[in-house]
Amino acid sequence: MRELADAPQPAAIRVLLLRANDWVPQVRAAAVSALAAHLRDDFVSAWALALDAVDALRRAGRVDGDAVLAPIETFLVAPERLARIVAATRTAPIALQRLAGAMQRAAARDESTLASLLRDDAADADIVAALSATRAGEALTDPTLRAAVWRAATTSPHAAVRRAGLVQALAENGSARAALLERFAFDASVAVRGCVLAAADDVERDAIQAGAQRVLAAPSTTATASEDRRRAIALQVLIVLGDFDASATSPWLRAPGERTRAVAYAACWRRADATGREALVLAALADDAPRVQRWAARAVLRDGLVPHWRDLLDIVVRSPSPRRLDAVRRALGCASPWWRLAFELALGEAAGGVDRARLASWCVDADRSFAAPAKADAAVLAAAWQRASSTIGEPLAGAVGSRLVRFGVIAD
Repeated sequence: MRELADAPQPAAIRVLLLRANDWVPQVRAAAVSALAAHLRDDFVSAWALALDAVDALRRAGRVDGDAVLAPIETFLVAPERLARIVAATRTAPIALQRLAGAMQRAAARDESTLASLLRDDAADADIVAALSATRAGEALTDPTLRAAVWRAATTSPHAAVRRAGLVQALAENGSARAALLERFAFDASVAVRGCVLAAADDVERDAIQAGAQRVLAAPSTTATASEDRRRAIALQVLIVLGDFDASATSPWLRAPGERTRAVAYAACWRRADATGREALVLAALADDAPRVQRWAARAVLRDGLVPHWRDLLDIVVRSPSPRRLDAVRRALGCASPWWRLAFELALGEAAGGVDRARLASWCVDADRSFAAPAKADAAVLAAAWQRASSTIGEPLAGAVGSRLVRFGVIAD
């Protein structure tokens, strides 16, 4: 390191920063001395790419931070060098970009300059920088500058940043409040919409409710993806506000858009009893939209209330579809292995062939089961197996049959 003090090398900066925190005092001293020789304008780009090592040294415990880091930071934050550092890290890893941005903020000489940097960061695609800038905006003393930072945050592509900016902007209770409530009451993010509804007073909530009703009242026989998304959000707002028919005959269960129907099914399901929930799941599985079918499978997984396998089979046979079948099988994942086997055997009989992979998987499930089937289920399984066993072939037929024998479904 003494040689590096006499003949500085840009590539050595990172190693020297690491050794400046060495556990041997003499090594630390030599590294610090060599670092001083590397504070050169022609090495600025190398320093930019070693900002993470500078930050690590700042957080280290062995060095005297003021003595070691003060000259480095003074060198780096000089305006002409800082501009070069920002330029050098523009295409660098995101961690270096964040450190360069933090240096810019720390070096801001007045509140207006700092606010400008915070506005840019708050609207940036980097969520960490955006959230940091939004929080830092609270320290600004000028309310106009604060409001500008939070307005920038509300334009973020990240819901967490939009929400953070919106919370602060609404707390200011300024002239833009009404426009903010109207704009974000139908945001794509549930968290952002929840923030609006929590902040709104009764009059404002009535206005939001009227806006949602206008969206849903617009005639629509076919829904594009964007229209369906907009209507689904409006329906969610009405559900939160309590303005929703949650009965089994709700017209929204037959709305044109699949997103809208999925929202309606979920709302009706939350308020239904066990019988009503089963009927909703069956209706959703019979729906032609994969999104609604997937919702039905998740609803069964949430509460374990599985419709009878015969009802599920009727749906699949009546309207064959790979996605519907996948959703039904996911729902049956919460049922007993005996219902699953009865379903697969009956489906194979209707479709002209049993899914061998499903039978092999069933054998694994049966080995984990300790409960024999009910008498009625055992009789159905025995009859179905008698019809299907000769079409399956060995060794799979023997594997399934041996498990049926073990549980007394068929005789040996």
